[in-house]
Amino acid sequence: MQRFIELWGALQVGAERPVYLLLDCAGFEQGFSAIPQDLFDRLQSLVTGDLGDELADTAGYLGRIVKADAATAARVEELLDAQLAMLLVPRLAPAEPGEPGTTPDFAVLHRHLRKYNVVYSADGKPLFFRYYDPRVVDDLQRAGLTELTGPVFAPFEALVYRDAMGQWARVATVAMAQA
Repeated sequence: MQRFIELWGALQVGAERPVYLLLDCAGFEQGFSAIPQDLFDRLQSLVTGDLGDELADTAGYLGRIVKADAATAARVEELLDAQLAMLLVPRLAPAEPGEPGTTPDFAVLHRHLRKYNVVYSADGKPLFFRYYDPRVVDDLQRAGLTELTGPVFAPFEALVYRDAMGQWARVATVAMAQA
């Protein structure tokens, strides 16, 4: 089994290659105020407007991490261990031949994820979709229902979380989209 610090090192986190945490604020006892905001250079709720104010302590949040040090890795690992977050590795956008790809802008990823806050049942009723809860994603993965999460995570090449068995799950989103 791969240790988290090895996985973290392989991600090559930095200003040119940020990674993201998708946080489930409902899991924090003190809500939003308990999120370690100093980990992020950008952190924003996935729910906006009046509803965003009302759900501030239970909503999902997207945070961008650009620090690659061991202390950051340890704090990220704590959040993943507690099943409060998932680590998202953005898919690089194609570049000119011989040039490195670029990561999508925070606002683009945030806007993309917000599209999935509400889904509709077979009878047309709106339902909140807690795709930012690693336990929900793990349940959907184990049930083979990746068609529900594939579109959500399309801009990301992988997501990492602790599964129900306490193991590291690193899911390639290409596999999700093709399932």
